[in-house]
Amino acid sequence: MIRMIIEIFEAMMSFFLILGIATIAFALIYYIAEEGKMSIFESLIHVYRLNFADFDEYEKLLEWIIYLAATILNPLILMNILIAIMGDAYGKI
Repeated sequence: MIRMIIEIFEAMMSFFLILGIATIAFALIYYIAEEGKMSIFESLIHVYRLNFADFDEYEKLLEWIIYLAATILNPLILMNILIAIMGDAYGKI
């Protein structure tokens, strides 16, 4: 049981790396799209909230595109990758 938990946590490190890179990438995209209206930290917080489907009102088309891409990639696709990683780690044991 302990070995299984350790295997899963080791396998999840790659997932957290991919999630962090995707979150930072969307934060930079949002920061550039906002043309300096918010700080990089505020855009990072905004994208972090997007990972948990926190919805704000968007006015520009580019904001909607970023929102759709971030909500499709981060929560949906990456969570499916996490499930696959955990299943693969469980299968190795």
